[in-house]
Amino acid sequence: MNLCLSFPTLTLNDETCNSWLPNQIAGRQRSDRGCPTPYACWFPLSTLPTTDGIPIPPGVDIQVVDPEAVANGDRMMLFIQLGAVEPSVADVRDSILAAYNSPRRRRDVDVAESRAHLHYLYLTHQPGQAQNDLEGIYIYSHESRFSSPRKMDFYLPGDDPYGPESLLGPTEDAPGLPVPFVHPTYLDDTPQLPTSTHPSWERWLHSSVGIRERLRLVSSSRQSLSDAWVYVAQHRPEKLLGLLEHLWEHEGSRVSSNEDLTEKIQSVSANKLCTRGSAISEYEWTLDETWLPFPHLQREYLRFMEEYEFFPFLNLDETISAEQLSAKWMFLHTDFSVGKDHDTTFLLDILLWINLANPDASAVSRPQRLLDLYIAIDAKCLGALDQQAERKQVRDAFRDPPGVFVPGHDKHDACWADPRDCRWEAPPAMRTNTSLKHVYAETFGANQMALVSRFFRETLSIPKASWTDLTKELKHLRAHKCEDFDRILDLYQYLNHMTLSPFTDELREQFETESLVFIHTDEESGWYKPSECLWSSTADIQGMVTLNDDYEELKDFFVDTLGVKTLTLQMVYDELLQLSPQQTADDVKRTVWSFNALLQTEPNQLDPERLRQAHVFPIRYPSGKRALGSADTDFAIVDREDLAARFRGRIKLLDYPLEEIRRLRPFLEWANLERRYLSACVKEIPSFSGGPSRRISTPNRDLKRKAHALLRIAATFNSPRYRADPAGLYRLFRAVQVLETNGISMVLTISQDGRAVNVDEAVGSMFIPPDGFTIYVPMDKMEQDFCFGSPLPTSLADWLMRDPVTSQIHGKIDNALVTALAMLLAVDVAVVDRVLDYQGIVPLTVAEEGMEVLDEDDMTEEDQMADDTEDTEEVSDEDETTDGDEEDADEADDQPHLVSRQVIARRSHMACRPAMPIPSHSAPVMPLQAHPPAEDVQYRVLLDRVVAAARKAEFPSRGAFGMSDILSALPGDEIARFDGPDAVNRFQSSSQFERDKKIGAAGELYVFEVLSGLDPPLPGWGRENWQSTMRRYVTIHPDYADMDAWSGRETADITYNDTESELTAMLINGGYLDADEWQDARPMYYIEVKSTTGPRETPFYMSKGQYKRVSSAPGFESPVYMIMRVSEIDSRPCMAVYLDPEKMRLERRLVFTAQTWSVIPGRGA
Repeated sequence: MNLCLSFPTLTLNDETCNSWLPNQIAGRQRSDRGCPTPYACWFPLSTLPTTDGIPIPPGVDIQVVDPEAVANGDRMMLFIQLGAVEPSVADVRDSILAAYNSPRRRRDVDVAESRAHLHYLYLTHQPGQAQNDLEGIYIYSHESRFSSPRKMDFYLPGDDPYGPESLLGPTEDAPGLPVPFVHPTYLDDTPQLPTSTHPSWERWLHSSVGIRERLRLVSSSRQSLSDAWVYVAQHRPEKLLGLLEHLWEHEGSRVSSNEDLTEKIQSVSANKLCTRGSAISEYEWTLDETWLPFPHLQREYLRFMEEYEFFPFLNLDETISAEQLSAKWMFLHTDFSVGKDHDTTFLLDILLWINLANPDASAVSRPQRLLDLYIAIDAKCLGALDQQAERKQVRDAFRDPPGVFVPGHDKHDACWADPRDCRWEAPPAMRTNTSLKHVYAETFGANQMALVSRFFRETLSIPKASWTDLTKELKHLRAHKCEDFDRILDLYQYLNHMTLSPFTDELREQFETESLVFIHTDEESGWYKPSECLWSSTADIQGMVTLNDDYEELKDFFVDTLGVKTLTLQMVYDELLQLSPQQTADDVKRTVWSFNALLQTEPNQLDPERLRQAHVFPIRYPSGKRALGSADTDFAIVDREDLAARFRGRIKLLDYPLEEIRRLRPFLEWANLERRYLSACVKEIPSFSGGPSRRISTPNRDLKRKAHALLRIAATFNSPRYRADPAGLYRLFRAVQVLETNGISMVLTISQDGRAVNVDEAVGSMFIPPDGFTIYVPMDKMEQDFCFGSPLPTSLADWLMRDPVTSQIHGKIDNALVTALAMLLAVDVAVVDRVLDYQGIVPLTVAEEGMEVLDEDDMTEEDQMADDTEDTEEVSDEDETTDGDEEDADEADDQPHLVSRQVIARRSHMACRPAMPIPSHSAPVMPLQAHPPAEDVQYRVLLDRVVAAARKAEFPSRGAFGMSDILSALPGDEIARFDGPDAVNRFQSSSQFERDKKIGAAGELYVFEVLSGLDPPLPGWGRENWQSTMRRYVTIHPDYADMDAWSGRETADITYNDTESELTAMLINGGYLDADEWQDARPMYYIEVKSTTGPRETPFYMSKGQYKRVSSAPGFESPVYMIMRVSEIDSRPCMAVYLDPEKMRLERRLVFTAQTWSVIPGRGA
């Protein structure tokens, strides 16, 4: 040893040492202690290089004998003798670990020493050792990074499909995620298993050193998901579910207990995690929106979806049974809300993906499947424990994206709609809301409506269209300048059928503030406020439009609901006062006609003087010029064409033809212009030349022969002369002479602007000297006929109604007086009493004195040529009396006492039935326990009269002669005012509008009763033929109290399908239809009833729609339109029939006024 120590260059492998050492070592004292170390240094008392045969690794803080030094057994013994010992495993392990605890020493550990350290630690591993024994160990990565596995994840390379090398390595589509693998040195020449129970090298690296056995799901901080998870989700999504399942057993609890981590995994993109159909790239969905591919769910998918339509079933890359799938993947449902049940949510998701696959709803194939899907969803809701919550879920799902499939309809493509934008029942053409019932019934048929109706109405809570929906629709149409009249009309009709009374004020406000009334005209259409509208008008009112032409069947809606005004007298009055200079005479005339018509129906307290000062009178000047002027202009009014012909071109005249002047009498009289009638302001100044005369050659025209009849007429019309001296008046009548002569001439004169205009007439109509006992009439037959037909009755009436003292006339002369006198002068003496009785002239108790009755053949030539001084025929003093009159004969000799037997109401009438006397006192009425409103009582009385009259009346024949025809033939004839300011004892109502309706209903009742009483009766006739909405007013009459209001569509007031030709036969017999053309015809009759309290000649209104219907000439197969005109409805109802109104218009028997659609019966109508 000393030798070895003396030669430092001598190595332990030197042959000299190996051979010599064994022989020399014995006996030497151990004073020279020392052992060689592996670093060729000699240290005293080193440890042996192994423990239990396991080499002690280098780099530990222990002096060990160089392993080569003890490779020789003798030398080993030498070292043992020298005091070398084998250290404990624990010391060595501690020394190894100590090397890593010091940063300085740790830097000196290279990969080989690290490997040796791990080998020793592995080989000396004992079962039950704490896993944290090796916490401080450092190792090298494959990139030679030196770190602790506790601080940095190290992985072993391998081919595990979910290992880091497979998942995180770069690919064509993924950049790769660098992670530290252990240095390859650690895996070279790995230690052998010490025992069969010892863990393998890899297992020990995982369990003891901390090498990661698998990728992390949760980061080491446990606050986020690992980088590996994020990378795989982004770049290797096809492996994400497998990785999640692979790691879930080990880290699932960490995720489940952390709400944030759970939500992050739920929200991971699932676009590449699913199969079934073609994915929709533009739509993102997440894991919690996917479904486990259970077989029963896939069957439902195929039921409702096409195979090419995507549904988010997870792609699990394996075919396993439902039980296996549930066992392996149920955690996805439990922890991440992945769907698995065939429930409402599943069906809603199917709807969602159908929607996403077909954003253009027109592309949806098999629309029936959507109907089936809706029904299936509804069934789920019905079966739910909490139906309200289930339906709320459905409603929410149908809103985004819109889930209501709207099939294509009415030139509109199919679309998806939000339930909030739908209405179950609504006008079909709505734009702001979809009318589902209409569309679905058209597409799928009515037989499927019951089930789907419940789904839409109850589950989706889709209501019917409300009034607010319809006003919103109207606003939309107005904003988009829509002029589709039919579409807008449909909305108004729908509103009209709704119950709006609780919302009337709000509805009116909407229509007013938003201008929601649409008016369609040929010139320009527009939207208006209700306050800018009138229901109807025969005049153009500034700033106002009329509705009746466009909306004739919606009168109740516009007038009652929206408060649209009907034309009032005040409106027209104001319009006339405000006429602009630009308005033409025709414009003014139209307005005046309206004013004239309303004067007859509305009581008023308007000031005529203000209107007299307005330029509302069209005037024709002598020069031919026409201009509007005021009443300050001195003009005359043509009420006689004979006078107009003589003065036309010489004076100023009101520019209306005679027939219109007659109709304008209410206006002219209200304006106090009666004195401007030519008949009133033209003075006829007759003169007698004194030529030859003779007694009247026609005995019937000898007035003394009709003295008693004249007295009856005077009594009936309450003549002042009769009241003053009845007997004297009688004697005067018996003394009067009527002489014929050719010596009568006349001057017509009128004064205008202080200038007299005269017209000379060669032949006068009559001459009465101041004594009044002689009347000269023309000898010419035609002139004489004219005299007795008009001037003489008029003059007689004038004379009778003058006060004998003052010569003044109080009030107006009743035209009926003139008519009665004209009839008296026209008829034979033999029938005078019958005619007067028929006309209701009062009989008198005074007996008619006898007189000689001469025929014309009995008259001598001397009689015929008597001169004008011929004495008056002596009047006999003998009275002819009946037996019953003998008691009064003595009184009659001195002063005949005339007693009126009864008072007869005087009114013109048609010849539809005899005039009926109206007693001066009605029968007493029993008091009622309940007192109905006065208006109802009046109306009931009116209806009683109407029913009574109709049940006595006969259907009128064409061409019947009536009093109205006589009236229209006489000059000065006028239409009696029937509801003007002077009318009394007429039926009135709370409003003009209400009155018009009730008068109209009364007229319809009259016609219905007449037709109901025909003999033979009309087959199939009944109340269902009365199809007017106004018939509800007559239910106040007990005979009609049980009649329901008409709720159907109104095509005419009364309709009748003449299936057995009974009505047609009656019209043929009455002269209305030609037998050759209409025999056995069976047309449909449409009857419009026009009612008035005035005479037949009163104009009546006809809507544009009615005019269009009745203007069609009737044909054998076409519907027949009739107008039935009921006049004098509140006194003596009478009916005229106008069949084929268009023909009557062409023949001027009905006069239609352009634009205003008013109709005037003409002559012969």
